[in-house]
Amino acid sequence: MEEGLANLCLLSNSNTLLLNRIEQQVPRKRRGPSQHDKSLEKFFTKCMHSITNHIKFDVVKCLIIASPGFVKEAFLNFLTEKSPPWLNSIKIVTGHSSSGEKYALRETLRS
Repeated sequence: MEEGLANLCLLSNSNTLLLNRIEQQVPRKRRGPSQHDKSLEKFFTKCMHSITNHIKFDVVKCLIIASPGFVKEAFLNFLTEKSPPWLNSIKIVTGHSSSGEKYALRETLRS
């Protein structure tokens, strides 16, 4: 996950299945009133709905949120603020990745 890009993947012992790819333009921060915060909140809402619609929580044991910078903490704060019904039924782990692309998942799992 990074600002404007998120990959929702399902991991198993032998493969990685891409369930959904969420892309949205997020404008850069600027002085004064900007659309950055509104756009980022809309992106986080899309990610939360994608998780809700694509993941079977009776099967999945853990949700890994990995991103460069502070995007993962912002998304985790967004989830605790909105508190979807599945939030308390699943373990959430945060990690660092160099980008939001699918290939960065390997380095996250190694650390």
